[in-house]
Amino acid sequence: MTAKENHSVRVLSWLALLVMGLPLFYVLSIGPAALMMSKTHPSGTTMQVITTFYEPLDWAHEKTFLKEPLEIYVKFWTGK
Repeated sequence: MTAKENHSVRVLSWLALLVMGLPLFYVLSIGPAALMMSKTHPSGTTMQVITTFYEPLDWAHEKTFLKEPLEIYVKFWTGK
C-alpha cells in the first residue's frame, strides 16, 4: 500500500468514526444536560435552545422503544 493510499484509508476511517460517533455522543449527552438543567434551572432563551436541541430525543422518547432506556439513563445522571 502506498503512502497516499494509507493516508486515504486513515481519512476514511476517521470520517466513518465521526459519522458513527456524533449521533452516539448526541444521545449520550442528554444525561449530563439533564443533570445541568436540574442544578441550574435554566429559563427563557437558554431553556428554549436546550429544548429545541433535544427535541429529536424527546420524540424518540415518546414514540419509540427508547422510552425506558432513556429514562433509566437520565435517572442515572440526575438521581430522579
